[in-house]
Amino acid sequence: MGRRCIVVLIVSVWIAASIVATAQVKTAVDSLLETLPSDATPESVISRLSQAMLQTPELHDQARVHDRVAFAFSELGLTDSASVHAWNVLRLAPEDRVLCARAYALLGHLAFRTNAWRQSGELYGYAGRLYELMVDKPGMLEALTYQARSDKQMGYYAAAIEKYDHARDLALELHDMKAERELVFEMAEVFRSMGRFSDAEDYLKLALELSEGDTLRLARARRELGALQEDRFQYREARSTYAEALNWVRNTDPFPLYHDLIRVSQLLMALDTASLYADSSEVAALQSGSIRYLRDCYQTRYLLSEQLKDSANAYIFLLKYKAFDDSVRRMDAETNIRNVRSELFLGASEAAVRTAELQGILADTRARNLKNEQTLTMLAIGLGFALATFVSLWYFTRRRSLERLRILHAEHQELIVKNSKLFAVVAKELQGPVTNFENLTRSMPALLKDAKPNELKGMSSNLHVSAQELHQTLQELLDWAVAQSGALPLRPQLLSCARLAEETKTELQAWADEHGVSTDLLVPEGVTAFADRVMIKIALRTLLHRAIQQSQEGQTVTLFSGKKDELVTIGVRYHGNGADSNALSWEQAEGAQREKGVGLPLCRDLVRRNAGDLYAESREGEGATYYFTLPAQPLVSGF
Repeated sequence: MGRRCIVVLIVSVWIAASIVATAQVKTAVDSLLETLPSDATPESVISRLSQAMLQTPELHDQARVHDRVAFAFSELGLTDSASVHAWNVLRLAPEDRVLCARAYALLGHLAFRTNAWRQSGELYGYAGRLYELMVDKPGMLEALTYQARSDKQMGYYAAAIEKYDHARDLALELHDMKAERELVFEMAEVFRSMGRFSDAEDYLKLALELSEGDTLRLARARRELGALQEDRFQYREARSTYAEALNWVRNTDPFPLYHDLIRVSQLLMALDTASLYADSSEVAALQSGSIRYLRDCYQTRYLLSEQLKDSANAYIFLLKYKAFDDSVRRMDAETNIRNVRSELFLGASEAAVRTAELQGILADTRARNLKNEQTLTMLAIGLGFALATFVSLWYFTRRRSLERLRILHAEHQELIVKNSKLFAVVAKELQGPVTNFENLTRSMPALLKDAKPNELKGMSSNLHVSAQELHQTLQELLDWAVAQSGALPLRPQLLSCARLAEETKTELQAWADEHGVSTDLLVPEGVTAFADRVMIKIALRTLLHRAIQQSQEGQTVTLFSGKKDELVTIGVRYHGNGADSNALSWEQAEGAQREKGVGLPLCRDLVRRNAGDLYAESREGEGATYYFTLPAQPLVSGF
């Protein structure tokens, strides 16, 4: 009986000692986590917690430290390192729902930041299920919100709306007005993407009610309402709505709204008003000091000057745009280099901590088993493994950095080649028209002395035709240069084919009258296409100009359009002598394109960027037909 009591006493003392030791370790980790200052930099948090990880034997405590380190790396924007530590949390503490839910949520957020939408939705789904088991409604709200955003980015709008509704119910239950406002805004954007404009308008009105008193949110709601009106082709109402929003942010950040007002004014063909807004946007961009704003400002001013046929200012604004675009690219490259250097430094620090950990283990083993030959051998192997790990980490990190620098250098060289090609094409294309113009003007002084009125009229007509050809060549070169440099952004929208054809006909009416050619429109009302308005108008204008040029006096050029299935066809038909063979063989080598100008290749490139294609049909002596296809509705995978 006495022996049993002694055994029970010994076991009780051992269990109590274990509990006390465990409590002391956890208390030490808790104290460390609690003493971290709230304003500590992520770098200092990583440094302190990495040292503490060496002195934390419990796997659960290591998981807690990995959790804090993962969030610190996430704040620095180092997604790879943050992901490694988050996965370590899942590996070390799979039974802790709180830590696992936080880890899945962080991994989902990192995937969302890197545009891995499907992976982000799956990871947030795991986090949401854990939050639901713990009845953690704020966590459920975050998971549902990001799942809905991932579905929205992938084009699954119906699934996104369902998740947004559930998330909004949670926000109302939690009385989280900020989350509810954001969800209402995002639901309005999804309805607008689905083409359900009435639902989008209802949610935007609700957003205005929820944002009462908050000028920035009111401005945002007004801007979204203006975008909705713009999608409905209510351009005047959209301009009025954008102007109201501008009054609320005039002293904060008015540049984006000036940009919207310029675009709507261009759609309304109020080019003078657009120019005034462009002047104001330039002032706002200069006041903000943002290089990106200045780049976008001069790009817009360049396109507006092109629309106004102001070639001199267009060239000046193009040069300014290119200068600021180069600055933005250089800033992005410098930011990438700084991120690589920061990741290298933190990676080396982490490797050093791991090496110190292994060296400490080896030192303890050597002290305990100094006389054991087998232990010494194992210590040597362990030390060699640690050194090999450190060298391998350094080597692969350096290799990755060199690869990134190589890619940046290749992009720089590609930009140089593109610029060289641009200058070569400009010189080649301008050589013929300029030579013709020079020959005409060289012979005029001698002919003017004894020229009769009819001869003067003929010379003047020839000179005017030569000037028009030179102007069209310059227009095509400018359009081609903008398309090749990437300065013409893709902004698809629903276009009225009838309105587009009427505008193109009006612009080239003087050219048609000069050649004695009439234009006929066979474009039914109600036919719409989903494409970029500026690009398609350039393509249609180029085809119509070519058709008028190759038609004879008294003939008719027809602009036509039709719809079959989900494709819209827009084209030009003329009844001259037929298209030349080189004009129809743009799939040939680059030389054939340069002989006949950049007009047809430019049209094909612009149409293909809008998910369509360009075709031509011709019969000798019967004329030719140029037409292209466009999608009738938005394509989720193409835009």
